[in-house]
Amino acid sequence: MKRITEYEYKSLRDEMISRIQLMYSHNVGLITAIFAAFAIAASFSTWFYGQVEIASNSMATEDYRLILTFSSILISIFVLSPLGIMLPFSVRNRDNVGQIESLSAYIIVFAEVPSLLSKNDSDYIGWETLQKKATLEKGVLKLFNVEYSIFACVSFLIFVISSIINIVLSFRYEIMNSIVLICVSIVLMMLSLNTVIMIVLKSNNARFFSNRKKLIRMYVTKAIESGFVSDSERDAFYSLVNQFLTK
Repeated sequence: MKRITEYEYKSLRDEMISRIQLMYSHNVGLITAIFAAFAIAASFSTWFYGQVEIASNSMATEDYRLILTFSSILISIFVLSPLGIMLPFSVRNRDNVGQIESLSAYIIVFAEVPSLLSKNDSDYIGWETLQKKATLEKGVLKLFNVEYSIFACVSFLIFVISSIINIVLSFRYEIMNSIVLICVSIVLMMLSLNTVIMIVLKSNNARFFSNRKKLIRMYVTKAIESGFVSDSERDAFYSLVNQFLTK
């Protein structure tokens, strides 16, 4: 039975490992950037609410009202800025996970199953097909990259709370343009909610195993159609693949 060369197998394994390492390095940079954005938002908010307190105890000029209105909008942007950081990170995460799913499925069908059918024990390869750790930790895998969803929801929640507070203050003390704040808040809420949903969907790895099984079936079909598996080997080939698919 045909199979990919040892060099190609090693190259694919190296690429898979590099993608996994890239995901971990992305997460470190992501968390650092998010905390930096929250720190800036907190610092600016401290200044802003100090100005609001001063304005609420005196007559605010029109220019001052504009400055406070713009500052309130700026707080919303600062609070939501982590979403702009997380969205490209989550897209890269989905691309990496998708490539890992595909690489794993390809290795199983074109390298490891053929090696299991080989008569030569010295050529045996079986990491993807026989290792149990990932299978036993399916529940934990769902929590991988959960920080994307947590930070996205926290950022959105802080935005909603701060927007409500600022709108209430604008009506109570008439120190900001309430209509502008309401309109901007609605637009930002719609955009940010859509972004949060995208981040949650892109960072969810719960379907890793089911997606990989779909890819395995696709590669099995390709292997049969391309003559990679001979007619006499099909039954044994299908039997080994099905054993893996039923795990």
